Amino acid sequence: MQYYLRNDYYPRTKRYSYPIRNFVGIDALSDENTMPLTYCSYGYNIGFRNGALINGMGIDYAKIKDKTLPHVGLIGKRIIKSWIYYKYNYTQNQREDMIVALLDDNTVYVTLLDGGTAFEQTTMSFDGGTASALNYHHNGEDVFLIFGSEGGMYMFDGQNAEYYSETPGFLSVCLHYDRVYGVTASGHNRVYFSDDLNPVNWRVSMDQGGYISFPDEGGRAQKVVSFNDYVFIFREYAIHRLTAYTDLTEYKLTKTFSTNNKIYPDTVQICSDKIVFLAEDGLYAFDGFIARKIYSKLFPLIDKKEWSVACYFDYKYYLATTLKNLDNSVVGDEALGPMKNNAIIAIDFDLGNVSILRGGDIRCFMPINTSDYCELIVAFNNYRCSYFGMISDSGKLIDMPLQKLWRSPATDLSQSDGNKVLRRIYLTAHQTMSLTVKGEESIEKRIYSSPYIQIIPVNFGAEKLALDITTENNKLYLNGMLLEFDIVRRRYK
Repeated sequence: MQYYLRNDYYPRTKRYSYPIRNFVGIDALSDENTMPLTYCSYGYNIGFRNGALINGMGIDYAKIKDKTLPHVGLIGKRIIKSWIYYKYNYTQNQREDMIVALLDDNTVYVTLLDGGTAFEQTTMSFDGGTASALNYHHNGEDVFLIFGSEGGMYMFDGQNAEYYSETPGFLSVCLHYDRVYGVTASGHNRVYFSDDLNPVNWRVSMDQGGYISFPDEGGRAQKVVSFNDYVFIFREYAIHRLTAYTDLTEYKLTKTFSTNNKIYPDTVQICSDKIVFLAEDGLYAFDGFIARKIYSKLFPLIDKKEWSVACYFDYKYYLATTLKNLDNSVVGDEALGPMKNNAIIAIDFDLGNVSILRGGDIRCFMPINTSDYCELIVAFNNYRCSYFGMISDSGKLIDMPLQKLWRSPATDLSQSDGNKVLRRIYLTAHQTMSLTVKGEESIEKRIYSSPYIQIIPVNFGAEKLALDITTENNKLYLNGMLLEFDIVRRRYK
């Protein structure tokens, strides 16, 4: 029998430079070991712009023309929903747009869209539930229609409100070819439509109003939208396309999408040439015929969805939802206790950028688009519930800077045959931040703001490496860095 001695090479050391030229976005889906360090596997209160890592959005006190919006009703009363009533006074030839807010005591408050006027309680109120609303042009006048989920409708002209008790209770309404369509809140699973050019007449007949029933599987109807010349009805597990012109005999209903995963109705939003919505298994874009998943690499970060709400503003889809807490941290208003929604995810469809805010409990959005004012207003679920906030780029929640985290994937850099020793990092830090290198153990480096390139000594070895960048500042800007490794290999003859 012959024996052979194993002749080892001495460990070889190779210097290896790893540039992060661009922070390319979030990927929480792919296997981390297959991903470069340029991706973010988990993060919050961050955004991406032109390859740079920046602070995410913030929420400030809502201001209109430099005037802070006052609270609505008594302090402690909760804003349930809010809308913009777009009104033009044809007699005075001037705009008289208003904010309309429904509170948790079922009363309705209004104020002019000038920021300086206190909210006034109207004569409008509902017995319970919630409400939906839309702008309507009636008899040569801009009016606002508010439908109670338990039944009844108000037609509001800015001064007076007329009540119509025979209107069915609706969860969602839309306007299509001069008829109002509404999804019933309870009872029969139906979508009602009003008489042509008459939103107060809901009598069922072949020459007035009517309804459409859904007896098959697909769940309750939840949302109705007018899009691309059709009415789309979103049910719990299906989407129907209704061809609906003025002649009732030409109505045609087609099921276009079916799923085993629940669709969340308050996330259904028309986004330019598509409808975007959140379902239990992902985010979808629907063009009227086909629904396909989008941003699948972002979706694994979303946790609970039942309170999720969304809006479309400035070419971005804003989704208030619950972000997973993968770093066992407490951010922003999370310190106050459980939250219904703890995050806002903003998706820019034009640029492909994503921004994430964590720490704010958002109940609803209210986009405002007028000739002289364009902002996204939000209402809260927690103790801020009587006030409006405003989306900004401040990186703060009102006056509180939000902790920010960017976390890279844990990877062996495709160098599985050797140990990695991170010797130093080159970067330019525009704000104070902390950089943590993680392997079997971890090491944290405090980096101070400087306009010059800094060389950060690390000298940390591991089989796999991951990086965390954190800061308590409201602002963050980092446009790349260079990592310098020693790769220590051992090979055999």
